Amino acid sequence: MSTLTAGGQMPAEVIIQVKGSGLEIPFECFRQVFRESTDFREILLRCQQSFFVQRAYTALSNATHRLEERCLARWTPAE
Repeated sequence: MSTLTAGGQMPAEVIIQVKGSGLEIPFECFRQVFRESTDFREILLRCQQSFFVQRAYTALSNATHRLEERCLARWTPAE
């Protein structure tokens, strides 16, 4: 989302860490689809919201639980 608000500049490099391939589109094409497609914009903004919520819970966990508790939670399967 920073590319939409910061003049098209990405503050980090993107690396794919799984087997397969990725696609790249020019920023202006992405921006045009974002502006013109309500469905695409809603999906992208929902993904962004989910990411922000995940980051907030991570920060909360880091602030309230010891390292040992956080490590145990990563390896304990969710029900």
